[in-house]
Parts: sequence; C-alpha cells; structure tokens
Amino acid sequence: AVPSKYTKPHTFTIKPPSRIYVVGSYILRVVAKPVTNVDLALEIPSDSLMQKDYLNYKYLAKRARYAEAVAEALKSHESKMFTKVSMGRLMGDPLKPIVILTPKQGSGGL
Repeated sequence: AVPSKYTKPHTFTIKPPSRIYVVGSYILRVVAKPVTNVDLALEIPSDSLMQKDYLNYKYLAKRARYAEAVAEALKSHESKMFTKVSMGRLMGDPLKPIVILTPKQGSGGL
C-alpha cells in the first residue's frame, strides 16, 4: 500500500474496472519461459476519480486502494482459480502496488 504519510481519509467508491488490457512481454510474444507471466492493466472508472486527484498524492492513494480492493475480490476465488493472491510493488516502488496471482496448474492457465 501507499505509505501512510501520503494518504489522507477521502471518499472513494470502488467499481469494476472500465477496461482491462493485456500488456507487457506476453502480448508482444517475447515472454521468457519456463515461467509465463501475463501483465494486466486495469482502468479505474473515470467517475471514481476527481479532477484534482493528482494533487497531494490522492491519485496514488486511490490507485493503491483500488489494487487492494481487486486483490480482496480475487481472494474469494483463490481456492478455485489461484493458489495465491498477494500484493507486491512494481520494481520495489511503494507508490506502485501490484496484485500478484499464482494460477492453479490445469486451471486453463498458460
């Protein structure tokens, strides 16, 4: 999550993503094996953001909360589809949280 020094209480309605994109090495067909990674980018619905969210780290805090909400929602499917749902940091940056999913073998994965 975003370090607490950057966050302040604010109202934020969590809604399903407006779009989901496959990004990164998988879509470019340059993925290294034996472990296949698929990167997805989720678009936060525009009505969940405010015009001045770029000020005072509000956008970053909302993005972090959105990633946490996605992880929480996916954990309810953890036993069926994933062996693990966890949070991480993109390149170790605490302002760029990511959700890491480990699919079950034979679950229609890659």
